[in-house]
Amino acid sequence: MQDYNPQADVGLLHRALTWPESRRETHKVRRLIARHLIRPAPLHCVWSHQDLHRHHYAVDHCFPWSRWQNNDLWNLLPTTERANAAKSDRLPAAALMEHARQDILAWWEILDAEPAVSTPTCRRNSSSSSCRTSSTS
Repeated sequence: MQDYNPQADVGLLHRALTWPESRRETHKVRRLIARHLIRPAPLHCVWSHQDLHRHHYAVDHCFPWSRWQNNDLWNLLPTTERANAAKSDRLPAAALMEHARQDILAWWEILDAEPAVSTPTCRRNSSSSSCRTSSTS
C-alpha cells in the first residue's frame, strides 16, 4: 500500500468519507431536459425508448435514491413518467440496462456537450494527482 500514512488525521478521513447529499435534487437535469426538448432532435426515454417530445417526462435515479442517495448527473436519466413509475425505486435489471445502453450513452453525450454542466477534471502525473471542477465544452 503505497502512500499509506498510519498517522493520518482520522477526523479528516471521516469528513472525506461523509456523504454531503441529503435531499433528492433533480432540478438541474430537469432544466437540461427542458432545454433539449426545445430542439427538434429526439430525446428518448432511456427505459422505453419513447421520444420525450410526445410524453410527460420525469427524471429517474438509475440507482434508486432510497438505496443510494446519489444526485450525480450520470445517475439522473430522462424517462417518461410512466417508465419512471414502473421502475419505481428498484434497481434496473441487467436486461433492462443492456436494452437502455444506447439511450443512456446518448444522454451522457448530451451532458458532456452541455456547457452549463460542471464535471471534475482530474490530471495525474508521476508525483501527484489533482482534480478541479471545470465546465465541459
